[in-house]
Amino acid sequence: MKTHYIKKLVSQALKIADFEDNEDTTGYVDFDDALPIGAMVLGWKAAVSEAFEASTVYTKVADGDTLAFVQTGDADTITDSENGFVTAGFEAGDVITVAGATSPHGAGIAIVSVAAGTLTLGDDVLAAAEPGIDGVSLTVTSTAAMEVGITGDVNKYSADRTESVAVINTTLGSMALALDAVTGFSAEKTPRVTVTEGGNFGALDTGEMIVTVYYLDTRDN
Repeated sequence: MKTHYIKKLVSQALKIADFEDNEDTTGYVDFDDALPIGAMVLGWKAAVSEAFEASTVYTKVADGDTLAFVQTGDADTITDSENGFVTAGFEAGDVITVAGATSPHGAGIAIVSVAAGTLTLGDDVLAAAEPGIDGVSLTVTSTAAMEVGITGDVNKYSADRTESVAVINTTLGSMALALDAVTGFSAEKTPRVTVTEGGNFGALDTGEMIVTVYYLDTRDN
């Protein structure tokens, strides 16, 4: 009877500068090393040391264009006098940082929903209500999710395809689907990590992680 031990293949540091095709909303990078012939992949783990983010700055600087901060007693809102939020690419799940306002609204404010003239936020997240003011900027950071697969099948080892890598110092992972676990017995396979930005701001600006793939070596004695 053969005994098969769980083994692991650990990536090099996967830095956003090393990702290929990072010009639209998706970038990918391959491991330096490959899985052996006959490897049966069980799943993977990622340790994110720098959040994967794509961001833009939205500014109102005069000419009557203003942003207002509204406390409703329920879900707070930010309103835009020029109704530009949708056109600018804001989406639910994006995170904003406020600068230039009178009150210290701060960073890390998540957007719940988006309309042309209104960003709906969580309950009681704004520091104070403020009427329409110019000179305010919103730095907006999108969501980002990762998958692990191979060339030609980028989610081969990812049963969960929504794992977010947009938060620093987090560890995440996914099992592989049973029907996709075997890489093939005739050749080594190089894992490929793909990160997809939420779709509204384009190329990723930052990000770094190390990914570990866990597998059984079916050719062990």
